[in-house]
Amino acid sequence: MSVLVIGATGALGRLVLPELHKRDLATADITAAGRNQQILDALATDGYRTVRVDLDVADQIRAAVTGHDQVVLISGKDPHLLQQHRAVIDAAKTAGTQHFYYTSGVRADDPTFALGADHKATRTPSAASAPTTRPSRSAPTTSSPRTPSRSPA
Repeated sequence: MSVLVIGATGALGRLVLPELHKRDLATADITAAGRNQQILDALATDGYRTVRVDLDVADQIRAAVTGHDQVVLISGKDPHLLQQHRAVIDAAKTAGTQHFYYTSGVRADDPTFALGADHKATRTPSAASAPTTRPSRSAPTTSSPRTPSRSPA
């Protein structure tokens, strides 16, 4: 099994990676994807596969997703994150990803929260993107990360 974690160089991503490893996934089976090359280099030293990906570049997204059984998309704060999320979802669907996990945001259902609308809209197309989709909401303060749960085989 191979897992791609998009957003692995961010705060939540750096918490998710070791949690996946604790779930008996070898670091070599986990690909950390993000924009921060310095953090990616450190993660590579720890044994993770890494890929620098710009979510505004569809070819980079497709290349990163291809070959992974599972994709974890950790939401960011970019002003056009909905388009980025949809590009990742489309790439996962095209690649035949078995499971897709998305970290939504708090207040995603609140129409007065600007980013909430993008999170809510992302959850809608992600439901049809892969056989198993597990959106989760990131809490603003938490002592432990929300990590993808294992799906029954």
